[in-house]
Amino acid sequence: MLDRDGRVIDLNESAKRLLAAPPNAGAGRSV
Repeated sequence: MLDRDGRVIDLNESAKRLLAAPPNAGAGRSV
């Protein structure tokens, strides 16, 4: 996570990815 803007963007991106793809595939591939 970066600064305020970076942090907010990171959280939003993560949430969108989780909603777009299943938790198992998203977490396994993303993280």
